[in-house]
Amino acid sequence: MIVVRAALPIALAALACRGAESPGPGAPDVPDAARCAVRAPATLRRLSRGEYARTVDALLRVPVDVGRLPHDDPTDAPWSGAEVTAWLDGASDVADRVAPDVSGCAPADARCVDAWIERTARLAFRGPVPPEELRALRAIAAEARQGAGAAADPSGGARAAAAAMLVSPRFLLRETGGDRRARDASRVAFLLWGSAPDGALLDAAARGALDGASAAADAARAMLRDPRARAGVGALVVTWLGVDDLHAVRVDAREGIRLDAARADALRREVEAFAARTVLDGEGTLGALLRDPAPREEGRAGVLTLPAVLLRYASTTGASAVARGRFVRERLLCQTLPSPPPGLAVALAAGDDGDARLRLARHAADPACAGCHRLLDPVGLAFERFDGLGRLRPGAVDARGELTRTLDADGPVDGAPSLAARLAASRQARECVVDRWAALAAGRPMTRGDECALAPLRARFEASGGDLRALLVDLAASPFALEAPAEAP
Repeated sequence: MIVVRAALPIALAALACRGAESPGPGAPDVPDAARCAVRAPATLRRLSRGEYARTVDALLRVPVDVGRLPHDDPTDAPWSGAEVTAWLDGASDVADRVAPDVSGCAPADARCVDAWIERTARLAFRGPVPPEELRALRAIAAEARQGAGAAADPSGGARAAAAAMLVSPRFLLRETGGDRRARDASRVAFLLWGSAPDGALLDAAARGALDGASAAADAARAMLRDPRARAGVGALVVTWLGVDDLHAVRVDAREGIRLDAARADALRREVEAFAARTVLDGEGTLGALLRDPAPREEGRAGVLTLPAVLLRYASTTGASAVARGRFVRERLLCQTLPSPPPGLAVALAAGDDGDARLRLARHAADPACAGCHRLLDPVGLAFERFDGLGRLRPGAVDARGELTRTLDADGPVDGAPSLAARLAASRQARECVVDRWAALAAGRPMTRGDECALAPLRARFEASGGDLRALLVDLAASPFALEAPAEAP
């Protein structure tokens, strides 16, 4: 579609934006008052593939095949021309299939189509649309109508305008333009629904429904009762665990299964469903998320034993105690571990390639490896009952391990459920979840300047017994989702 191709230069410029780097979330000392006043700016966040698909479906009622879209990049590195072209192709595909609600518009009635454009653009751009942008969209629709002839179906112009909206930076970037209240509505909607705000939420925000922590908390509780919260909670947990893009995971052919797009999507949806059911329908605590029986065979407990998580933190040759140990340390305990030294390789001794304990013993014996692997390997061994695809291994498997160098969770473990129980009882893990989810709400890593906002969130989460629903409400009413209103002059 010519309209979409014409938008390529501005899309390339917008999608090359990236935020400033900053330290990852952790447990820094409480800063002094001067540092409390300093807050890092939010990054310009592009929509993830899931956010894009859910927003397009809500906006235009058109399903999107996310497998055809570029993979999500957690570093927000600039996209290549090929990746931008994939987004443009996706916009063309959606526009070709959209059925705009302009059935009551006569072919020559430009004002009728223009009214549809104005309504749709407000939702696509998540807030008020400047007059010049509306004029540009109307001109695109008029050009499409002229090219098709005076008697053409008016939906052709509307489809051309829709395609232009889908490649606009105002659509592809989470927070651009608009006023403060519209930006607040957008951040809260993407946090709780995993999608853009609807017209009702934009209207409520414009009336001040998100102004102040108390009002925002009330709005967030209502949003969590909305069916759309199931997708939002599922997407948040999937992103936190790092299993949002399983399409990019390589699986060794000798495992006997090819991880195609359909299987990757099914595994991800299993995590989303488990998270939504546990958080919104069940006990709703971090402990339940880590301990509740998983919807599979006996021997699994909690979200950490779902195949998507186990497969994501494996290697191309099978299960990996190292990768799974690093996952627990970084994602659930907020401990930062260095990467292996460049060029370092540990050769396997003959006959030990099938025995994780023999292989890991070589790590511990090598001075260049021992420091990190003493932290990683004993934790990852707790997952040894699962192979590289997350399947339970037959027979008796030694899954004894140990958690060390934590603030309050040290001790022996025997299997993933035993490890999950230790994590569920750990205050360090609960505080880490607050930090990780706050970073997702803010769209940037946490910094020391955020400690003043994080400290009360951690304290309330601890007092609630790890209530994840309460944490989501707190985050939606926090500075990580809401901008402070400008002071009156």
